[in-house]
Amino acid sequence: MYEVAPVAYVKNERREVTDDNWGAVHSRITLAPEVGPESLKGLDSFSHAEILFLFHKVDTEKIETGARHPRNNQALPETGIFAQRGKNRPNRIGSTIVTVVSVEQSTITVKGLDAVDGTPVLDIKPVMNAFLPRTEVIEPEWTDEIMKNYWQTARAVRVLPYDPTWKEAFEKEEKRLNRIFGKTARGIHHIGSTSVEGLNAKPIIDILIEVANMENADRCTEEMGMAGYTAKGENGIPGRRYFYKGEGNERSHHVHVFEEGSDQVITHLAFRDYLRKHPEEKRRYAALKEQLAVAYPKDIDSYIQGKTNFVEELTQKALSWAKEQSRHAN
Repeated sequence: MYEVAPVAYVKNERREVTDDNWGAVHSRITLAPEVGPESLKGLDSFSHAEILFLFHKVDTEKIETGARHPRNNQALPETGIFAQRGKNRPNRIGSTIVTVVSVEQSTITVKGLDAVDGTPVLDIKPVMNAFLPRTEVIEPEWTDEIMKNYWQTARAVRVLPYDPTWKEAFEKEEKRLNRIFGKTARGIHHIGSTSVEGLNAKPIIDILIEVANMENADRCTEEMGMAGYTAKGENGIPGRRYFYKGEGNERSHHVHVFEEGSDQVITHLAFRDYLRKHPEEKRRYAALKEQLAVAYPKDIDSYIQGKTNFVEELTQKALSWAKEQSRHAN
């Protein structure tokens, strides 16, 4: 058995493990104290470098040694972990070719590294044409689906005053989704900030669909694609099917599909209804979003992270309130 020690560590603004929008990310890779800066001598003569790193946030119990659907997207063919670049690989090693921006003493600044802040770097190599493929690169069609947003620039953070047309946009989309899901849908709900009258929001319509059976819902994936949606599988939330419409700053709809009566359904609806009934909490939430939008106008991850504690606190209040309402109703 071999032991591998990090030679450097990544520093950037990406804190959350997400699949897309890595193209504009700038990272500083700083050598470990025991590695001398002379090891980087000459690297600034190369336009690109290959960074080998450790997916250190992957739970070892979730390591894959067989086959799976890429990104847990059931619409894509099941392939072996070594036919994917997924992070849940046996040795958790990632490899990415990046643009070298600058080299200063013990630090390299690079663009396009798909690794979060704090990632251990296992090796750094210059990219030479002689080691690039010398024949045509052939890949299956499904790689286009998972990579189409991977290197795009992250979406801008736009928080707008409440717009009554958001309700109309939901109602229009609700009819389309009813036709797609049919009897499989037990409820289609407008959720998120655009569903709360008077609350400022990013102008994206969030929709929750309750289904009786997720297997039947998965049969609607192809038709959702024909309606302009991109399927993302669970996308980090077990038991969910997530779809979005519109790329980059043209994003217009999110659709979250859960089985009827699940904890996620209860939480989303309680959060929405609590804000509708508590104007002071709505004002607090609106003020926080405005502050974060100003602070992080082009960093959606930091914007979301900045809301996390407040949203968690509000969610607990909403669930307690919803239980109390249910007791009174009975």
